[in-house]
Amino acid sequence: MDRRLFLLGLLAVASPTFAAVQPPRDLIQKFYLIYAAQGTQGTGNAVEKVHLRDWMTDDLRVLYDKGTTTQPGEEMPILDFDPFIDAQDYEITEVKVTAKMLDPKRQLVTASFRNIGTPMTVLYDFVLTKKGWRISDVRYLKSAERPAGFSLKSFLKTPLI
Repeated sequence: MDRRLFLLGLLAVASPTFAAVQPPRDLIQKFYLIYAAQGTQGTGNAVEKVHLRDWMTDDLRVLYDKGTTTQPGEEMPILDFDPFIDAQDYEITEVKVTAKMLDPKRQLVTASFRNIGTPMTVLYDFVLTKKGWRISDVRYLKSAERPAGFSLKSFLKTPLI
């Protein structure tokens, strides 16, 4: 029974009709359930399976597409890690997703989970657009590894040295 509900949920994420009304928290919850279901034997990209690019604001999507494509003269794309789990390798467990309405046009969705046993938190800034709720940035809190925190949008705007 749970497996059928999970599969129905994944189908709903890709549905254009459902996309207009789906709460941001539900989208991110389903996104991380894909990682958790894949374990360490994952095939394919969770971003592609949930069509997460379609949930980004236009400016973030343009930056993300550029960041995931090898540019002329470069050996690899600027995004050589998965920014949604802050890692290349993963074994996602203990997923918890919460949402906080900041104002009528902005929501903050927080995904907390363990990746290979290490606690992680990823923040999703959502804005309400004419197309519905869209991700305007993906951020990490300040930490020993990232004293200034992390903003996907800022990272993708920064030129390589």
